[in-house]
Amino acid sequence: MSRVTGLVILEATVGRDGHVQSVKVLRSRNPLLDQAAVEALKQWQYRPLVLNGTATPFILTVTFNFSINSDR
Repeated sequence: MSRVTGLVILEATVGRDGHVQSVKVLRSRNPLLDQAAVEALKQWQYRPLVLNGTATPFILTVTFNFSINSDR
């Protein structure tokens, strides 16, 4: 049995519509997990950030903590 663990820290830009527009990997110890984290984050949707009545893009940081057990 093998085990894959690791943190992936991502920076995402969220557009005026609340959809994730771009993702950048800030930190990772296991490159195999990067793609899974990026693809998951791209599916997320947020409420638009409204400042002074105007929807505004914003940047956020998201941390994924993976712990995967495999019987292979």
